Amino acid sequence: MLTGVALKFDNDNRVVIMEEGAYEQIRKLNLVVLPTSHVVIPPSPGKTLLNIGCRHDYLQGYVNIDKDLRWKVDLVYDARLLRNFYKPETVDGIVMTHCFVYLNAWEGPKFIVDAFNMLKPGGMLVLQHPDQEIMCKYILENKGDYAKWLEATRGLHAFDYNEIKNEIQYPPAQMSWPGWALEKVVKEAGFGTTLINIQIPPERPGWRDSVIVGIKPTGGK
Repeated sequence: MLTGVALKFDNDNRVVIMEEGAYEQIRKLNLVVLPTSHVVIPPSPGKTLLNIGCRHDYLQGYVNIDKDLRWKVDLVYDARLLRNFYKPETVDGIVMTHCFVYLNAWEGPKFIVDAFNMLKPGGMLVLQHPDQEIMCKYILENKGDYAKWLEATRGLHAFDYNEIKNEIQYPPAQMSWPGWALEKVVKEAGFGTTLINIQIPPERPGWRDSVIVGIKPTGGK
């Protein structure tokens, strides 16, 4: 049976509940959990950290990047072309939260190779994404429950309830990944990897996510 850890955030009175083993993995990697349940690299002076596909999640101490001008950003750029902006081994860390799924089946693996090249030896890549396998398992376990089916499907297709209610067109996810498959792609690019599943409880933010952490070896690929 999974046991949970409650992380309290006094600033906004929020609590994030996470599976105990997942939190232990995050802690050992010196990562932090935000009130949004997003897992990020803690910023420090002199480090170049990229928050790619930031949308409304603007992170202090990062270069916040998005190609959509509607969001608060530091750099308007397409993730698929960042290799043209950042030279090899000039970046300390890269975070992509709920953004990698907007890259299609061949763009995602190419981006991971680009990330490997942009990162300095010892640099870290953190990909947090809705895990296809976790969501499909949840749907099967709750067959007949329309609300739970819709919540899991929302993660697969990347829509918001307001977009359905108000019949607003939304950009759907291009590709969904189970954590183990994305970890395989990250490993094949040359990273040392850790796979973290954030699964409980389903009523809390982030329940459907996996976090794949890739660390570039200090000796290169």
